[in-house]
Amino acid sequence: WESVHVVDGSLMYALGQWYIFYRGNNGTINQLGLATCPGGPGSTPTGPWTKYAGNPVYSPSDFLTGAVAYDPRNGLFFLWYANGAATAIVFATSPDGITWTGQGNRATANCTGCTAQGILGDAISAARYGGLWIIAGHCVTSFADGGRNAGYMTTTAETDTGKIFQRTSRPRPF
Repeated sequence: WESVHVVDGSLMYALGQWYIFYRGNNGTINQLGLATCPGGPGSTPTGPWTKYAGNPVYSPSDFLTGAVAYDPRNGLFFLWYANGAATAIVFATSPDGITWTGQGNRATANCTGCTAQGILGDAISAARYGGLWIIAGHCVTSFADGGRNAGYMTTTAETDTGKIFQRTSRPRPF
């Protein structure tokens, strides 16, 4: 399932161990994989890392790439991912990082701040800031132009549920 590449890791400490969620591709589809590393409070993720034997842990048909975060307030892992057409951010949750449930919550992500009608690139990140989750990704006019007309997209999500409720786009800041 990950024979072509392994990229886009989301690293976090949760539930007494280190987690890294990553995108694997077999030449046909992208899927979400998981590896863990033992650790305690204040530890560093030096290994050994163990890939989850049941990988991939999430395989929606429209998965392009995503970001995973853990919210200790409600004990859930949140996954925000770009759909395969790169036109929306989709949301899923998991109590353990292994069993995922799509929440049917999506935000259009046509990246209107780009110089043309853009699409999402292949990188998304998530961070908690000021009581909200901020989900960010770059957008490009097309993949064919190498991303020269890039911008970035941010989406805000509710703190407790992770559900998406706002989207803004901006031109490339550099």
